[in-house]
Parts: sequence; C-alpha cells; structure tokens
Amino acid sequence: MGNNKIEISLLICSALCLCSCVSRLGRPEITGVIVDEQQTPIANCKVGETVTDQKGRFSLKEIRYNKFFIPEMFMLEAPPVIVMEIIEKNGYEKDTINIFQTFGGGQKKGAKMDVGKIILKSK
Repeated sequence: MGNNKIEISLLICSALCLCSCVSRLGRPEITGVIVDEQQTPIANCKVGETVTDQKGRFSLKEIRYNKFFIPEMFMLEAPPVIVMEIIEKNGYEKDTINIFQTFGGGQKKGAKMDVGKIILKSK
C-alpha cells in the first residue's frame, strides 16, 4: 500500500513538471543613445514605447512570455528573438532598431543589450 502512494506521488509530480511553463525572452532590455549628425543628443525622441531623456538616452524594458514545457521540449531548441522598434522624431528621418537572434528566446531573465549610439539624419 505504501508503494502505491509513492508511485502515485511520483506520477503526479511528473505530470505537473511536464505541464509547467517555460519562460521565454521576447525582447531583451535595450538601451542606447539617439544623437543627430553633429553628435548632439536628441531629447523626446520616440523609441518603441518610450522617449529619450535630455541626454538622448532610452531604455526599453525586457519582455518575457511563457510557453508550455511539452511543446518546447519537442522543438529541442530555443525560439528566435526578433525585435523591430521604430525610432521617430519630427524633423528627422525614421529609423529602426532591428535585432535577430536565432536561439535568443532561451536567455535567462535579465537579458540586456546596449545598441550604443544611433544617429538620426535631419530631413
């Protein structure tokens, strides 16, 4: 009788583990600076869902999502990370931040990327 309880407990634990979720990276935290052609910081420039500060700096928060473990187990690899964030400011040509990482979705929580300086051209 005691053996059956252990087997049932192991079966329940195994089922819970297989049905649990895995955290995946949708977008790392992205930081950088937006400047003009003379290297002057551009304040209040829209970058994705945020705007730059007076020094042209911006920070986009990390985005994560959950996937069920069983389908992820059959893929045998982490999904890609594809990011395209629009940069726009009146008087300047639009630009984008484009990131593609083949297996980047498997990165741990706290993933960061600094894109450095991005130069916007005047219209």
